[in-house]
This record gives sequence, C-alpha cells and structure tokens, in this order.
Amino acid sequence: MFLQSFVTVFIPFAGLGLNYSLLRFGAIAKTENEKNKIFSLCLKYGFISSLIISAVYCLAVIFGNVKIVTTNYLIVLNALYLITYFLKELSQSYLRIVHKNKQFAYSNIVFSLLVLILGVAGTYFLNQEGFLIARFIAPLIIFMAIIYVVKPHKLQIEYQENLEIREMIKYGVFVGLGSMASSLMMQVDTLALGFMSISASLIAMYKVACQIPLAVQFIPAVILTTDFVMISENYLNGSFLKKYRKRLSLILLVVSLIIGIIILIFGNYIIVMLYGDNYAQASNVLKILTFGVVCDFVLKIPNGNILAAVGKSKWNAILSYVGLIGDIVLNILFIKMWGWYGAAISTALMSVIVGLISFSLCTFYINSINNNKSAT
Repeated sequence: MFLQSFVTVFIPFAGLGLNYSLLRFGAIAKTENEKNKIFSLCLKYGFISSLIISAVYCLAVIFGNVKIVTTNYLIVLNALYLITYFLKELSQSYLRIVHKNKQFAYSNIVFSLLVLILGVAGTYFLNQEGFLIARFIAPLIIFMAIIYVVKPHKLQIEYQENLEIREMIKYGVFVGLGSMASSLMMQVDTLALGFMSISASLIAMYKVACQIPLAVQFIPAVILTTDFVMISENYLNGSFLKKYRKRLSLILLVVSLIIGIIILIFGNYIIVMLYGDNYAQASNVLKILTFGVVCDFVLKIPNGNILAAVGKSKWNAILSYVGLIGDIVLNILFIKMWGWYGAAISTALMSVIVGLISFSLCTFYINSINNNKSAT
C-alpha cells in the first residue's frame, strides 16, 4: 500500500509531462505530419525521461531509509508502471489531437476492462505481485494497440529544432507541478488536523466527509477531456474563449447547484446511509466542503483548464502553490478557532480565492488577445 501511495508522487512527472505537451502543441499543429513529428518527439524524450524517473523512484525507495517490508522486485514493478502509464497517456493524447474521439473512448473502456480482468486474475494467482504486474501490463497493451491503429510507419523519430522541445518540456513539467500541488491540497486538511492534535475519530469523520466532494470531480473532467483540444486550437480566438467559458461556467453552475442542494437537504441521510450512524456528524463538514465544490466548478475548473489549454501551465502551477500555502496557513489559524470545522472552512475559502484569481488570469489572457487583434 505504501509503495502504491509513494509512486503517485512521481506520476505527474512521468515522461516529464510530455503527454500533456502533446495535447497542447499537437492540437495547434497545422498538418498531420507536424502532429506525427511532435508525437514522435514526445515519445522519444518522454520514454527516456520515464526510464530516468523510474530509476530515481527505485533509488529513493531502496536507499531512502523507507521503513517498509517489501522486496526489490515489487519496487521495480511499481517503477515499470511509471513508464507504461506515460506511454498510454501519450498515445491517448495522440488520438485526441487527431480527433479520433471514438477510438479514444474505446481505449478507455478497454483499459478499464483490462485493469479489472488482469487485476483480478493476477491477484488470484500471484497475490500482490500479480496485481502489480497487471497494473503495468494493461497500459502497455493499450499503447501498443493505439500505435498499431495509427500506423507507426508514419512516425518520424527525429529531432526538429523548430518544434521547441524545451518549451514542450517546460509546459509538461509545470502541469506536473500543478498536479502535485493539487494532490497535496487534498491531504493538507487531514495532516493539519493531526498536527493540531484533533482526535482520531474526528479526523476519520473528516476523511469521510471529503469522499463525496472528491467523487463528483469526475463530472467537469468528462466535459473538459473532450474539449481540451478544441480550446487549444482556438487559443488565439478571444471571442471563442469568452463564449466557451461563459457556456461552460453556466453548465457547471447548474450541475454544482443541483449537487449542492441535494447535499444541503439530504447530506445527513447520505452520510448515514453510506457510512453508518457513527459518522452522522460528518454531514456538517460535508455541507461546508460542498460550497467549495460549487466555487471550484464555476471558477477554478473552467478557467484553470482554459489556461492550461492555451499554454499557460506556469500560471496554473504558481496559482496551485499559492493555494497550497494559503490552505496550510488558514488551516493552522482556523483549526485553532473552530476545530475540525476550521479545516473545512479553510478549504472552502481557498477555493473561492483561487477560483477568483484563476478567473482574473483567464480574463486577462482573453483581453490581451483582443487588444492585440485591435492593435493590428
């Protein structure tokens, strides 16, 4: 369990985030030949960097005085997952930039089935080792299948200076840094509660209250997964971006309000039904966190994804760490004042602050495009 948790720290940097770079730079490439060159470039440098990152992971676990009972074999299996995870993500990004959305959807379905079937079979026959083998084999199968479909003879493994590999790596690394900060923010509350000597039972209830807000995050992800390439292709079209943001924010506002009303009215019943009477107190924390979810849906998520799609991953990364630091400070202050409710209030308040800043940055970008067009 520890190894699987530890490897998640390295996942955002697998392949130096070049799978994200392919989505951004491949989407704005004019011809299929250019898209193939960018894919080939990302594959080459991403695979090499994945090998290096996997080696760093192994060394960190083996020589980092990590007190876990395991074998080097299990460590290597986890490291291999970093490589095949990147290959799968890169190949799926390629399907998206060439608008093979149906094949992309099929690849996700097949991948889920592979993980289920191979995971169950591997665990049954080889226990933990079998599960880890299945976990790194499943994405490898998807990668090989996609490469076969897109005809690998068209790919050109060559260095092209004009493709700006440094810019692509920089973009991917900033996306990885932002993802890591977002992941850490999910852990800050419970870590702060433990640091401030809040009882273990209240921390357990707080974790329960967090499950539902985390679970509904898939809703905007489904929409934005299909729209990312379209946004990237229109990164210089201020009118399109403005209309798209308005439409998306309105859709997510309606969805989040429905979720919020349901939780406000039935939150206690939902908690008791899912986790039992002992966790009934968690419903109050759930309602506070849901306010943060509404703000995320309306402000942070649409604006942050637009910024990522237009190439401003650095802005998102900096904002994520501002949010992380702010959340840590507010947790310390608010937990002293209001106990475990303070942690929820801190998270909800930071959602408002980060969302408003993200909205302002996106507005600034859109206005700068329009101003440049007016000047020309």
